[in-house]
Amino acid sequence: YDNMFFLCELNRKCLTYDKVCDLVNDCGDYSDEVNCTNHFKCEANGVLIDHSKKCNGVIDCIDFSDECNSECGKEIISGAFLKVLAWLIGGVSVVLNAVALRNGLSKLGKGNIKGKFNVTAKIMINLGDMITGLYLLAIAAVDNIVFGENYCQNQFEWLTSKYCASFGVMMAFGSSLSLLSMTYLSLFRARTLAGSRLIATDRMSWIYTFGFSLIIVVSLAFAVMPILPALENYFVNGIFYGKSIRIFIGNVNKEDHLSVLKAYYGNIARRELSWGEIERLSNLMFTDDYGQLERKKIHFYGNEGVCLFKYFVKSDDPQKLFVWLNISVNFFCFLMISICYISINSNARKSRSKVTGMTAMQQDANARRNLKTQNSSLDRLQRNVSLIILTDFVCWIPFLIVCACHTSEVLDASFLYSYSSVLILPINSVFNPLIYDEMVSKMRETWKTFVSHVLRSNARDSHLEPNACNVNIALENLSAPIPKAKNFGEHFTLIGLNGIGPRTWGVCYN
Repeated sequence: YDNMFFLCELNRKCLTYDKVCDLVNDCGDYSDEVNCTNHFKCEANGVLIDHSKKCNGVIDCIDFSDECNSECGKEIISGAFLKVLAWLIGGVSVVLNAVALRNGLSKLGKGNIKGKFNVTAKIMINLGDMITGLYLLAIAAVDNIVFGENYCQNQFEWLTSKYCASFGVMMAFGSSLSLLSMTYLSLFRARTLAGSRLIATDRMSWIYTFGFSLIIVVSLAFAVMPILPALENYFVNGIFYGKSIRIFIGNVNKEDHLSVLKAYYGNIARRELSWGEIERLSNLMFTDDYGQLERKKIHFYGNEGVCLFKYFVKSDDPQKLFVWLNISVNFFCFLMISICYISINSNARKSRSKVTGMTAMQQDANARRNLKTQNSSLDRLQRNVSLIILTDFVCWIPFLIVCACHTSEVLDASFLYSYSSVLILPINSVFNPLIYDEMVSKMRETWKTFVSHVLRSNARDSHLEPNACNVNIALENLSAPIPKAKNFGEHFTLIGLNGIGPRTWGVCYN
């Protein structure tokens, strides 16, 4: 019989060979499966699963051993590079936006209505970006300090927690507040630079206040709506029953519930069941010996460990409409920002042409004196406009394309959640205070002052020949011709630089 049957080791039971390596313990001692290579054995209960189900992202073992092992462990933020980047971007974002907020709050309520609007809009942008930075620091702390390598086994404790939901609300509110405020500021700047007639001051103030209030309400609504109990039937992703119920393992969604309920109750007339109905029917499956079933709902933000807004949805996902409404709003805002700043850039070029095109007779003394200042301001404006459009484009357009590809199932972008939460989406929270608060210009001026001070110190320490002149050319005019000095002394004064009045140029010693 050796060639026709398989002989079990302990009970000497004979099996036909079609029952060998079929992932079923027919011998009772696993001897018909132990030497097979087509299976993975769960550590807790010895259940055999197909080897292809190991490390496939779906939990099949009740103890998670098929997904949480030495070959495919799971962390909230994967990889040392992203972990360091999370701390770095989060920290820089919080510091820069805190400085910008302090500057903005010190100017709040001062100046005319235009100045107040600009200050208020910048404060809201900085506040939204700082919230984004705080979210990133919080996620990095939970990843490195709270869970670390133990996250995989405890992932559902985190995904179903109120803390994960709170962090998700933080990120969604902060990013929406910043983006909508940037859009509002862009529209205002484009309107004022185009020379549109402004409404009366008191009415204008009321309209702008209403606009800022609406931005806060809309941002908060988008962020909080997915965790409202009244809408849980639409936004809950699944239920976790703990590690003691074998028929419900891991994140059990509605489809998984329905298949189990149909197998137990027979045919169920309704194809769609509410979470309340699922809870009632599943309770009836168990006797009183089990007691009350342990349930933890996996909310909208618990889709991944980073607790990010669920941007990547499949075509059959019931939350697709809400997600793509949010994505469409983001795309519309990016489009409006780009259109407004392209218009601003065009108007700035026209203004520059008008100013530089004036003849010497048309230019009065004040115009000649302010020409360089106006050109410098226009150059700075054009640089900021280019940076705003570039940073928004680099962050949002590729991300929106990936979201569309995931929905259309061209690619599975689920692995990009960590990159999206750490790098792609929060990076603007670092750029925005540099651009909108003009920190780049301020740092540039500080650097120029520092370099000039160093050059002057070196010149004083050097041994100069009698009547020698050490000229330090201003950094912004390296290409300009060096004019003749009027007199010698600690500093010398230039005459007639491009028709502009006297200007201190460098240091000259005799």
